[in-house]
Formats: sequence, structure tokens, C-alpha cells
Amino acid sequence: MQARTLINIPSTAPTGWLIGDLRFQNLIGNSENATLQNSIFSSYFEVENGDKIITNSTISQLRGELFELFLNIQEQNFHRLVTVHIYVEPPNQIAHLRKFLSTVYRSTVYTSQPPGTTVVFSKPISLENPGNSSNFQIAPISKIPGQFLVKPRGKSMEILMMKTSLEAEDVGKHVFYLAAFSENQMIAQTKIIVDIVDSGDVNFLLMSRKMIAKFATKIPENTTIYQVEKRNISEPLLFHLDQPSRFFEIDQFSGKVSTVLPVGYGIYHIRVVARNSKKQRSDAWLQIIVSGHLKDSEKSVIQKTSRSRRHLDDLIFRIPENSTMEEIEKKKMKIPLFPGETIGEISVAKEWLKIDEEGKIRILKPLNFEKTSSIIATVPINGLQSTAGSFSVDSKSGVVRTGWSKYEKGETYRISIQAIDMTPSDNSTSQLSEVAILEILADERPPQFAKQEYEVAISEDNLVDYSVVDVKAQSFRSIEDGRSKGPIIYSLESGDSSSSDEMKWFRIDPSTGIVHLTKELDYDDPALPKSHQFKVTAREDNRESHVALKIRIEDVNDNVPMFTRPLYTAQVREDIPLNQTILKVTAIDKDSGDNARITYSLDNQNFSINENGEISARIRLDADQFNERHFVYRFNVTARDHGTNQLSNTAMVHIRTENTNDESAVFLPTSQYTAFVAEDAQGGTPVIQIQARDADRDEVTYSFMDKNQRSTQTMNLFTIDQHTGLVKLRHGVTPIDLAEAENPINLTVIVEDDGSCCVYPSKTHTSYATLLIGIEDVNNNKPEFPDCARYSEIAKIMEGTYKSDPPTIVKVEATDDDSSANGDIVYSLYYTQSESRKAFVIDRHTGVLTPSPHVVFDRETRPREDVTVKATDRGDRPLIGFCQFSVEVVDVNDNAPQFERPSYETSVSRFEAIGTSVITVFAFDNDAAHNAEISYKLEVDTTAGEEHQNDIEFFELVNRRSGEITLIKPIPMRTQKFVFNVIADDNGVPESLESTSQVILNVLDKQQKAPKWHSSPDCKPGITVAENVEMNKVILRCRATSSGDNKKSDVIYKLTASAGGHGNSKAESKFRQFNKFENGNEWVEVAIMEPLDYEQINNYTLTLTATDMTSHVASTKTFIVEVMDVNDVVPQFTVDLFTGTIDEEMTPNEYLEKMNGKPIVTVKAIDTDSDGPQNEVHYRIVGEANGEETKHFRIDELTGEIFPNEKFDREKVDMYILTVEASDRSVSALPGANGPNKDNVKVQIVINDVNDNAPSFEESKYIGRVKESEGEGHDVITIKAHDLDKHSNLRYHLIGSGGGRIPFGVRTDSGTIFVKEPLDFESSDQYHLILIASDGRHNATTNVYIHIEDVNDNAPQFEQQKYATTVIEEDVDVPKVLFNVRATDADQDEKSSRIVYRLEGQGAEEVFRIGKYSGMIELVKPLDRDPPTGVPSWNFVVQAIDDDGMGLVGYADVQVNVRDINDNSPIFPERLFGFIEENREPIHSDGVYFMDVQARDFDDPTTENANIEYGIVRNKLIDGEPVFRIDQNTGKIFAMRSLDREMASEREFIIEVRANDRGVPSREGFANVTIKVTDMNDNAPFFEKTRYEGSVEETAPIGAAVMSFSAFDADEEAKDNVFTYQLAEESDYFYVTTDKDSKQSAVGVLRVKQVTLKKAFLRKIFWVGKFEKI
Repeated sequence: MQARTLINIPSTAPTGWLIGDLRFQNLIGNSENATLQNSIFSSYFEVENGDKIITNSTISQLRGELFELFLNIQEQNFHRLVTVHIYVEPPNQIAHLRKFLSTVYRSTVYTSQPPGTTVVFSKPISLENPGNSSNFQIAPISKIPGQFLVKPRGKSMEILMMKTSLEAEDVGKHVFYLAAFSENQMIAQTKIIVDIVDSGDVNFLLMSRKMIAKFATKIPENTTIYQVEKRNISEPLLFHLDQPSRFFEIDQFSGKVSTVLPVGYGIYHIRVVARNSKKQRSDAWLQIIVSGHLKDSEKSVIQKTSRSRRHLDDLIFRIPENSTMEEIEKKKMKIPLFPGETIGEISVAKEWLKIDEEGKIRILKPLNFEKTSSIIATVPINGLQSTAGSFSVDSKSGVVRTGWSKYEKGETYRISIQAIDMTPSDNSTSQLSEVAILEILADERPPQFAKQEYEVAISEDNLVDYSVVDVKAQSFRSIEDGRSKGPIIYSLESGDSSSSDEMKWFRIDPSTGIVHLTKELDYDDPALPKSHQFKVTAREDNRESHVALKIRIEDVNDNVPMFTRPLYTAQVREDIPLNQTILKVTAIDKDSGDNARITYSLDNQNFSINENGEISARIRLDADQFNERHFVYRFNVTARDHGTNQLSNTAMVHIRTENTNDESAVFLPTSQYTAFVAEDAQGGTPVIQIQARDADRDEVTYSFMDKNQRSTQTMNLFTIDQHTGLVKLRHGVTPIDLAEAENPINLTVIVEDDGSCCVYPSKTHTSYATLLIGIEDVNNNKPEFPDCARYSEIAKIMEGTYKSDPPTIVKVEATDDDSSANGDIVYSLYYTQSESRKAFVIDRHTGVLTPSPHVVFDRETRPREDVTVKATDRGDRPLIGFCQFSVEVVDVNDNAPQFERPSYETSVSRFEAIGTSVITVFAFDNDAAHNAEISYKLEVDTTAGEEHQNDIEFFELVNRRSGEITLIKPIPMRTQKFVFNVIADDNGVPESLESTSQVILNVLDKQQKAPKWHSSPDCKPGITVAENVEMNKVILRCRATSSGDNKKSDVIYKLTASAGGHGNSKAESKFRQFNKFENGNEWVEVAIMEPLDYEQINNYTLTLTATDMTSHVASTKTFIVEVMDVNDVVPQFTVDLFTGTIDEEMTPNEYLEKMNGKPIVTVKAIDTDSDGPQNEVHYRIVGEANGEETKHFRIDELTGEIFPNEKFDREKVDMYILTVEASDRSVSALPGANGPNKDNVKVQIVINDVNDNAPSFEESKYIGRVKESEGEGHDVITIKAHDLDKHSNLRYHLIGSGGGRIPFGVRTDSGTIFVKEPLDFESSDQYHLILIASDGRHNATTNVYIHIEDVNDNAPQFEQQKYATTVIEEDVDVPKVLFNVRATDADQDEKSSRIVYRLEGQGAEEVFRIGKYSGMIELVKPLDRDPPTGVPSWNFVVQAIDDDGMGLVGYADVQVNVRDINDNSPIFPERLFGFIEENREPIHSDGVYFMDVQARDFDDPTTENANIEYGIVRNKLIDGEPVFRIDQNTGKIFAMRSLDREMASEREFIIEVRANDRGVPSREGFANVTIKVTDMNDNAPFFEKTRYEGSVEETAPIGAAVMSFSAFDADEEAKDNVFTYQLAEESDYFYVTTDKDSKQSAVGVLRVKQVTLKKAFLRKIFWVGKFEKI
């Protein structure tokens, strides 16, 4: 199992930077631990506490690097690997890093501290100089121990101790990390260390109060003997001794106790004191026991001694010359040794000195200053000296590091190292490894490379001399003071001892260590290596270091993917399964890796392609797209590599799909058909043409499905033609059968293919369609109102207005025996042209009659409203019916009773007898009777004053229905007048209405009598007056006289009138009274002032009142005027136009029988005169004088019913207009009229069409043309038949003249002939068809000829799908015929036969050509198969295009292979150089290999034409022997002898080499090879002089230059020929340095070593200078 993650770290991150907490990031579990695997970059990191990755050094040198760290994760026996990807961000990609106030925060808490305690640090956990910025946040980046809680506090963090109670297991060090973030980028880190300490004695700072250290031997000085342990290891303490000690001291910071002087046997006590920052103090006793008699059990507790390695200053002993041996012995010259140390053998001054094992020095011979002024010796000290502190080993990585700053030169240090398995898998075995002994020599360090190994990658497109890698090594300062080292010299050699090919690709600069590219690379050449292994050597002063270098060659995306063919073709069945491979395309990319990883794509959605180039169908293929039995899919395939700069290439793909019977027939235009047949249609009538198309071009058959799910050609009333799909009425079907049939008739149509389309056997397919055939009604019945007569009885409307929510007056209903639209009725109201009042509204669909909102209904004005309703059907020629009735306006009590006069006044005698009628009042009401039942009552007149409040007590009404008032009490003497009111109440509903009139009775003291009316013939109570009486005619002449004592008193008259017993304001205007004096008498006459109208009011009531002017007593007389009707109303027709219909070809008797005696139409006129002759209406048909109208029709004189008189022919006359007259039976009373009143109206009688004429075609032959490529459904020609019958519904069907199947159909309703099945000119170019038109009863036929026009629908086909041949390379016999290709076309037209040939693809028209019409392919140029421009195989496509190059295209593949000839000589590179070091002696007979030469032959590498042999044509000879040899197979060149560059003749050689192939004839190539001998440092340097002399002042300072000198060397080009100078013998006064002169050459400079020089001594100094060469 392997986990991966990516972590970004800044290149400026300091040492100790947390890379990641593996537990915090959930990369490892709580019980798992991680360790680092060794890798190139692992040395920069370490794992802390098994879970935290931190840096252990700076990583700025890794900036921009993306690399992996591998972590071994272990949990008991379980192991896994976690890969962490590290990206070191360059400075320009990271935010500026900040710092916390401390890089490490450390504090101590104690187990006794309560939860919530704040952990106190020496500094706040915050950033340095945060300023006013608040755009950073501090957050944990590692797991927080469960004992603590981190919370923000302003710009810092606070750490709280949160565990309820710290236990012993919590004691220890707890580490975690915090970081500051700004804008989601980490800008600073810090480490938090909290030590939890057992609080048993929180005030004691040390681990123990008493400490013991035991030793078995004496303790030398400067030896660390004890480490005082702190209780809290993180708390800083200061140590000191309570009392100063002679033998011991303690380091104040570390607490280490060490010896000051050697300590002998004994027991020693010292008191150690420790103080912390809080000034707290603790002390403890340390007991040191030094005893040689310790028991073994005690020895186990002896603390190991350790001391820092001694660095003794030089021991200088001054001995006067000529001193005796005894004198020398007294000086006790001795080298101090540690126990166990011994003196090694000295190599210098052995003749002078002897040093024994204890370090005592003895002089072996007398001393003489003049001969030897000083004896200098380096003394090695051997033995088991302690190495404690000298080196350290990293417990995790095993890296050994130095611990001292200085080591003894030449000293070998031996350390022991042991490994411990911290995660054992088997606890039963030892976890300790065996001890490894590591010996480290302290000496001059050789150059050190920065890495243990180098591995770089270089792209193949880099230019020669490109700097590949810098492997510069680090030089270290010489351990010898004043000595400078020479330069580092780099060299490069192959890391593979068996091959030296790598050396020709790369070289290293010996001065800089930069490796350069020396030869162009080509990753794509399989013969060349993809990586090179080298060993790099850095040499400095005869010391050298080595490092491995691996150079990987990386591919560059410089090759375009190339398809193996320009066109790929395949042929498949259209039903090939999805995702099954159809063909495979292949593209080759010479690159590698992602640059050569190819992805294919297509530009056609019907196909898919996988990564292997395999093309398959993505969706189902269809070969039927162009009604051919195949279809060619043409598209492009693209190959695209995955390089950084992607390259791509395309090729064409043609996939021909062959048809299979895979599709069912499809009904056109839908599988839901609807058709109609007339209700009077006859058997054989075509109904509908069913059309189905099979995309596979199969033949199809049609049938019905019966109730048993079986197919049949006849079903119910219909038959279907199995070949054409024409549905017809079955022969013998009558209109009665259609009338009795279910409507609509539901049929299921079956269409089945026969699988004849394809060569592949397959099952047939069946499809189903639904056919609904409706029986179409003929509009031969007009709407009738069966309940019209009773509408007048039930139609009522309350008087008033109806602005909203009008009530339903009546719902009229008409019936129509027709169906569908012919029986669908629309209602409307009919008004005569003169009628402006439109009182009603009718719903056109429901027949609901409602009042108009714009009309006021007033019963008193119009007690009834006449209405005429028209019903119209929706037939093509609508038929109409009428219904006339009246609507009663129902009375509403909206009129109060009206008195004939507003007040009554008369006189009464004071002495009038009780019961006498004093006055009669009269009121009338215009409402209907039930709202006009007037009753009277008396009421006090409150306006008459208090004296009249009791007047009504003297009077009463005879009865409440009468207005007669009688006296019921005697009249008091003082009463002069009675005043009271009479109230008339109409007793209407729902509320009664009242009117009031005042009655004034004047009381006379004498009894007065009313005027007396005189009898007269002109004053009869009943009068009859004709309604047309002339104006101003006097109808009454009466006279009244006073009957009292005063007979001379005058009488005045007053006339009132009411209509029909009811008051009417208009009634009074019709009559007027006139007073006339005749013979001294005054008469009153009543004359007629306005015309009377019997039809409006037929009687009037007139009242004459005569009043005595003296007594004011009145007397009335009533007259009844009867209005006599006269014939003054003209009969009025109910509508302005009457309509009717009758079928043609029907006799009068047949009509009456069919219509059950009903008339064609009934006219009606109304005469409102009174009953009698004047309103008896008679009808007659009027017309021209010849009376033709009465010939066709007759009318019932009384009823107005019109009937036919003969049979009609609609084709001659389709409509008649009659004039009908209505007249009454009395002479007209209208002025100027003669005879009766009469009126006339128009009657329209429409002759209905019946199917009595056969259809006919205008032509006996029709010709149509259609292209064979037209698809199913294409209209060819439309042919119309004509029928004299006006509404004839013609149906068409089509048959072949000779029977059989035809590829055409006809649309049954339009006569349009269409393509029903695929056409093929090659099969038949003309069809003779019979088109039949039927009106349901009669048929007509015509001939139709359809010519098929040829269409180019077949692509040419080649005789072969692929043509291949082989030609010889460079054959100059051109042009040369390669093939004669031929293609044929199944189309027979001239265009298709004109086939043009073309070439497409590789070399088309340039190398190869083809005859445009002949198909002859020729080679027109010699072919070259060899690189770089040659091609071993040519692949292209030949096309055959019909229609003279403008039509369809056929394809075939052409491959021309080129047979190689040996026409290329081997070729060497232009410049061939080789280098060989001088002095290299061959160790075997092959010689010394130092270079190789390679020639290239572009001929076919699989033949002998490119098989190369090598040889030397011109060699160099030394002593008659050839210097060089070449391997004939590999081209490797060897030196056969050692060469000396210092000899001018052996510095450079030029030889000529030859390469020849093994072809026939063989070809060869030549080249010169320049071989240079490189200089080696094999000659000693020499001085310019043999002796140098100089002088120096005695006051010259140390380091002052005394003189300089130079040396020379014959190895002038040797890279390591660098001079260093030194004295041959040491001098007390001078030393030599190696410096650079102005030419940067090394010179030796003699310098002063001591300040004080004695002249005498100087004069005696002689020295010999010497130098060394590196």
C-alpha cells in the first residue's frame, strides 16, 4: 500500500522547519511510526518522534526542485510506504517569511497544576514586529497533545493546560508546532516544547539530592566525571560548587563535573548548587569514590569517564650544545600520556631521539649547533585513548559527524557503532546488531562533492557544448598552517568498464567541473543509448574523490505521428454489434514516452476509437440513408501525441455498410390514420391509401387484423389491397349498412416485409397501424324546433332592467337528424330589417334566451315581446330552421294608484240625513289586476289644522272597495267645513302602494241639491266609435242644470278620461270638452282630438262632472266609449326571408313519403286586427305573369306550407327564389287602399345535390417523370377528376395496367401520385398505371405513364480492392507502367459510364500518374528507398469517379514497394577527433582503446548493402610497427604502444580510415582521424637556478617576503601540473608560501618566520629549498 501527498516548502526555510506532521495530516495512525528511506534528497530532512518531518539543514540549494521523500511506516509486523512529494518554492513564488519572537518556546508544567492553567513562556507566542497589521493568523500545523488547548489571544496564541488531572503517564516532553498564515500562505513557524514534571517536590530543581560516582583507577586531569541531572530538562539552570574545590569544577551551564588536577585514590565530596530564573535554589551532594579495590558488583555502577581530546601545544626543549647526557637527563624531558596511551614509532630524527613507551625522551648523540640547530620530530601517540565527543552518529540516519574542531594529523580514530532495531518484527531475537569498527584517519581532506551521486536529465535537442551539470567539488583548507593547496582537477571516465562509448558524447572541463555535450543526441535512434554512466574524479594534491554521474537522455516531441496508410477502408454489415472492432488504424511516433503516446480521435459521432486505434460503431449504423442498399461513412481519424507541444496527423477512413433486413416498415406519415366515407357511399368506393416504407427496401404486404389476431384482406365493411394498401368499401355495401355500422369504425392494419432486400438471411418484420373510418354525414336535414308551440306559454320575464346576471327566460332546443357538423346547431335571433328594438340575447351553443341589458321591460307599455329564433347547422351548405314565440312581461307593482283628481271639493247640507252619500272618489292603477285591486280608507288631514282633526268621525266609506263616502253623524251647527284625506291602496305584492287625495266638504245651512243631467240622444252612456274616426268629431253632447232654489245658478263642467277602465295620461289627450250655448242653454260637447287605435286600446271611460257654482254641489255622469276595429293592419311576415331545401331527383310523392308529409318550408304572417275577416291571413305564390313559380311549388293557402310540384335537377337549377303573398279577407281601411291588406316575402329553396353524376378526367392519358433517386413519399404528379355533383367527395386509387406490384401510390383524397417504394432505373424505366376516381357510386379511369429518369446512384467498383507491386530502386527506365486498373459502374446512363481516374496520397501526381480515362498507373520518377529522403514503400489510393469526374467515387489501395540496391557509400562524420593519454601501455594484444569511428550507410539495413566493415588506409609507424589498429566490425580504434607527448613526433597523429559495405558491388567511404596525445604529469620540475641568495633586515616583520623563485616543467599541458613550494628542511626563522605572479603562475616566496634575528646567526644560515608538484 502506498500513499502520496504534495507539500510546498519555501526555499528560505531555516533548519528545523516542520514539513509535515504525518499524524496531524492523517497519513499515519497513532500506533504507526515513520522513518526516512535513503535517497538523494533525504539527507536534508529527518523524522522527529516518528511522525514529524523537519529540515536538518538549509535547503536554498534545492529551490525549484520537485522530488519525493519515501517514508517507511511500521506498526508491529505491518509495513507500508508513504511517498511525500516536496516542492521547494523559489523566492519569487513565496511570501516574505517572518519570524516568531522565539524559534523554540519551552516551558514546564507540573502534575499538581489545575486544569485551565496558562502555560507561561519567556516570550509571547507572536510574530516579531507585527505592527498594526492584523492580516495574519496563528494556527497549529501539528497534532496538539491532548493535555493542552491552543486558543488565540489578540495577535498571539495562548496555551492552556486542560486535562482534568495530569497523571504519571503524562510526565515527559510534549512537542508541537504553530505557524502564522497570511492570505493562506505560511509565513512563519515556531516549535513549542512543554515539559510535564512530576510535582512530588516541585521546589527541588535536581533529579536527586545525593549522587555517587565511582572509579577503579586514578582520574587524569581535564576529565568529565559526572553529569548533574535536572528534574525539568527544559528549564535552564545555573550551576556552581558551594565551596571551591582543588580537584573539581562544574560547568555553570551544562552541569558537567570535571577534574582540574589528577585525582588519586580516595573519597571526595562536593556540594552542587543549582539556581533557576525565579531565583529558586536547590543543592545536592556528589560523592566521588576512587578505589582500586572495587568489587565487581560496584564496578557496574562506575560512571564512564570522558574527556575532550588533548590538543598538546608543541613541546619545546632548549638544550645547550655540548651538554652531557647526565645534564640532559636532569631536564626530565617527557611527553605526558593518558592511561593506556603509548608512543608510536617516530619516522623523523630517529638518529637523534629515542622516546620510550612512557613518553621519556633520550638524546642519542652529542649536539652541535653549527651542524644541527634544531631537531624537530612528530611523535605519534597510540593506544586506547577515549574518543568521547570526538565524533557523533545520527541515531536515525547513521551519519557520522565530527565533534572536535581539531584532530591530530596522521592519527587514526577508531569508533564503535552498533545499530538497534526499534521496530522489531520478532521480539524473541536480539534487536542489537554486531558492533562495527570505524577507523577515521585525521589527515588532509580530499575534495568533497556536494552530493553522493549525481543524476541529471538532458533533452535530446540540446546543442553541442551544452553545459549538462556542474559537479564541482569543495576544497578544504590545508591542516598545515601557511600551506595552500593546488587547484582541483576534474576528469571523466565511463562508469561501465565494458563500454567506452559514453566518452564520445560528453566531456568535463578539468578546471570547472562542468560536463559538456560533445555530440548531437537523438533519443529516437534505437541504436543509441538512453542513459550514460560516468565516474567523475576530483583530484587535488594527489588526493582524489569520486562520484557517480548518471546522465539520462530525455525525449523531445520532435516527431509527428505518422499513419501507416493515408486511407483505411472496411466493409461491414449495418447490424454489426456496437463496440466490435471494425478496423484498426495505426500511427507511429518515433518519439518515446508521452511524446510517443498516441490518442486517436474521430470527427464522426457514429463511431468511436480506442487507444489502440480500433474503430467500432458507437451507435447503430444505417445502410439505408440514401435509399441505396449500402452507405459509405467517410470521416477523418486524428492521431495526437501527448507531448508538451502536441503534434498530430490525420488519415481518411471509409467504411461501407451493407444493408441487412434489420428494420420494420414504417407507416407514412403516421401510424394513426383517420378517414371518412359518405353515409350514402356505395360498395367499391376508395377510402384511404395506407403507405408504409421499409428502409431496407423490402417488399411489403398489407392486411387487416381480425378479432382472432390473424391477418385478413377483408374486415367488416372494408377490404385492403395487399400490394398497394388501398382501403375500399367492400362490394355490396349499401348506405343502410353504413347507417347501421358503429361510427367510427376502428381497424388495425398490418404491414409485413419479406426480407428480399438483402443477401443475408434474416427474419421478417411486422408493423401495425390504427385506422379510424368515420361515416360522413350528408347534410339533408334542416334544424327543427319540436317544442316551439309551447315556448309562448312558458317564456316570461319580470318587467324591469337587467344590467347584470340576466335570468334565463327559456331554453330553446332544435334538433337535426344529420350528424357531425351537419347536425351541429348554432342559435341566433332573427329581427326584421325595420326592427330596431332587440330585447333579447341568445347563447349560440345552448339556446338559452336571456334579456338584453340595454332594454327596459315595461308591462304597461309592452305586455308581451315577440321573438324569432333561428337555428343553423354547420354543414357546407347550412340549413336553417325558425321558431317564433312571444315572451310575457310579468307585472311588477311599480305603479301607485292615481286619483282622477288631486282633490275633491263639494258641499253638503247641514241638515243632511244620516246615511246620505256626500261624494264619490275614484282612483285607478296601471299595474296588472292583481296589483291594481284598489281599496280606500279615510285619514285625518294633518295639514288642515286642529279644528279638522275629528272630521273623519262624521263620515265613512260604503265599503273599502268603493269610493263612495256617506254621512254617519249629524253635522254640528258651528261646523262650516270638513277637511280630510282619502287613501287609495292597490294591495299589490310584494308591497302595496298608496296614493292620497284631499276631500273638502263645505257645510251649507240650507239643503242643496246637485245639478241634474238632462236626457238627450247625444248624451248616451255608451258610445261606439270606429278607430279611424276623423279628428274633432263630437261624440257626446250633454247638459246639466241646477236643481235647487237657485235654478238660475251657473253650472261648470269638467272631463276626465281613462283607457280600458284604467287611467292613462294619453287617454285624456285623446278627448276634449267644449262648452256651447244654444237657445240660451249651455251644453258641454266632447270631441276626439287624437287618432284612436283598436290594436292598442279598444275602450275608454269618460266622466263629466257638473258643479253648481252657487252651492258648489257637483253631479257626475260616466260614459263608455267602445273603439270599433277596422281593417287597418297589414299582415306582417315573421322573418324577412324564408329558406328551405329539397333533394334533387325526388318526385313530390317521394318527397312527402321521405319527409312524412312535412313541407319544404312554412311561411307565416301575423295580422293584429281583431278576429274576423280583417285578420284572416291567406297565402299564395306570386310571380311573373306566366306563373312559372307555381309550376315548381305549391303553397297551402291557410297554413303557408310549401310543397314540391315536380322533380328537380340541381345540375340545371340549384336554387329557387319564390315570392309569397299574405293577405287578409277584408277590404282595407287604410287610406288609398283597394282591396284587402297584403304583404309579400321572399322564400329561398335550395336544391340539394345527390350523387347522380359520374366523375370524369379531362385527359385520357397523363405523363409523369421522376428520378430514380427520389425517396418514398416524393410526389410525382397530381391528377384531378371532375364531378358535376357539387359536393362530390372523390377518392382515387391506382393499379398497374397489367396488374402486379407497382412502386407508386396515390393519395386517395388529392389524386397525387407519389413514390411508394424505391425506384431503380436499371430494373424498369417506365410504368403504365391506371388511375381510378370514384365518388362512392360512380367510377372513372384514365391512363398514367410514369418515366423513370436514371440517376447516378452507383459508385464505380474496381476489379481489385488492392493493387501491389515491387520496383527496383533508382530504376531510370521511366515512365514505367505499373498497373492497368479498371472500374465499372452499374449505372447505365452516359454520365455514369464516363469514369475518371485519379490518384490521392503519397507521391500522387509527383512520382506516380494515372491515365484520366485509361486507368493506367505509371511511375514517372526513379524511386529512392534510402534515408534521408527515400521511402521504402509507397502507399496511395486510386479513385474512380463517374459523371466525368463530378459524380460518385470508388476507391482501391495501391502499394509500391522499393527493392534496395547498393547505391550509398558509407559516410563518416565531417570531423573525427580522438584523444589518448601519454604513457598508457597496452596491457594485452588488443591495444589501448581510446575512441571509435562510426560510418552510416543509408541502404536497407536488413541487407548486406548496409553491413559495414572498417579499416585503416593510412596508419602511423614507429620503429616499423603500426601505432593504431581499428576493429573491422565496431570501428573502435586502439593504440598499440605507449606514446610520449614530450616527443614532438608523438604529440599528434592523422590517420585515414575506410568503411566499406558488403553489397555488390561494394561501396566505401574514407575519412581522416586526428588523434591528439594528452599531456600527463610525468616529468619533475626544475629550478631556473641551482642556487639562490638573498638578505633580510633583522627588523623585518613576520611574513615579510625575502625573495621569490620559480620552477619549470616539461609537462606544460598537464592539467594537474600545479606547483607548490616548501623548504626542504624546516627553519626556525623562515618559511615558504606558494603565490601567484602577474601571469597567474605559481611562484615560491620566502618569508620571515620569527621577528628577532641575530646577525651572527644569520650569517651562518644556509638552506636548501625544495618544492613539490601535485
